[in-house]
Amino acid sequence: MLLALYVFAIGNRVALFWLAFVLTRPLGATLGDMLTKAVTAGGLNLGTIGASAVLAAVLLGLILLTSYRARRADLAA
Repeated sequence: MLLALYVFAIGNRVALFWLAFVLTRPLGATLGDMLTKAVTAGGLNLGTIGASAVLAAVLLGLILLTSYRARRADLAA
């Protein structure tokens, strides 16, 4: 829904940013809890450094994937 509002330029861009931020914040908190909580509490027990490493690896992977796709699209054009 937020993507559609953004793509079709319906609404204020700043308001859309804050709405997306507020809606996705619980997802990040839940993921952080899952990575750092003990296994007995339903987590992965990676600790703060381990969780940061996992999130950094995912971020780097997504950046590389985006770069690869953009480069491939440029070569196809």
